[in-house]
Amino acid sequence: MSEAPAAATSAVVQADARAGLAAGGFDEPRFTRNEADGQFSACVLRALVSTAADPDPQDTARLAAEMKRRGWTRTGFWAEDGMQMLSLRKSPWTLDIGGGTVPQDQPALPEGGLPQDFTGLVLSMADRDCLDRVHARLSP
Repeated sequence: MSEAPAAATSAVVQADARAGLAAGGFDEPRFTRNEADGQFSACVLRALVSTAADPDPQDTARLAAEMKRRGWTRTGFWAEDGMQMLSLRKSPWTLDIGGGTVPQDQPALPEGGLPQDFTGLVLSMADRDCLDRVHARLSP
């Protein structure tokens, strides 16, 4: 009987994201933990990758192919009107990658907003098991 694969750690997720981004021709990401996430901040990572123009869906497809090679399962992808969203899962993590130009007042960005419009990729990574543990602690 084969063993289940070990759960991905934060370090593995970051290494996979860096490799996927490199395969897509994107620059190195800036990883952050958003303190606005409160007690959930230990469970969530975010990253930004600036690009000169809206990311090309073909570059994102190469990123997705590298992530698949690294054991991630694609759970969704769409591209429309210059925006794109790629969703992936590698237990216990989920990774959502949004690409395009995001207005400065968008609260979903890692710093809770930026001083100017942002063009590039926004990565949001969540350890679902960690989120469940924190939620259980907070529940009455």
